Amino acid sequence: MAHGNIDDMVLSESDVEKIQINRGLVEIRLSALLAEAGSTLTVEDYKRAIFDGPNKTEFRTYLLEALDVFGTDIESVSDEIVSVIQDAWNYFPHRSLGGKCPAELFIELNDDKR
Repeated sequence: MAHGNIDDMVLSESDVEKIQINRGLVEIRLSALLAEAGSTLTVEDYKRAIFDGPNKTEFRTYLLEALDVFGTDIESVSDEIVSVIQDAWNYFPHRSLGGKCPAELFIELNDDKR
C-alpha cells in the first residue's frame, strides 16, 4: 500500500473484527470501573470525550483528566485503571484522527511498511 491520506487506508476484515472485539472489551471494563468509582459518566460520555477531546498528541492531558474521573492521581492509580485509560485512548475513535482510533492507524502503518 502506498503512503496516502488517513482516509484512503483500509483495514482487512480480520483487523476490523479485532478492533471491534477489543473496543467491546474496553467498554465492558470501563463501565465496571466507572461504576466502581461512583462516576456519573457513562461509557458513551467517555467515548464522546475522547472523540471530541485532546488531539492525538495530547495523551498527557487526557490521562490527567481521566484520572480525575476515577477519583485518583498519578501516585495512587491502580494498574487496572491505567490499563483501561490507555486502552480507551487506543481503541475509541478520535475526531483528530479522522474518526479512527490509534490502533487502526497503527495497523495501517504497519501494513503500509510491508
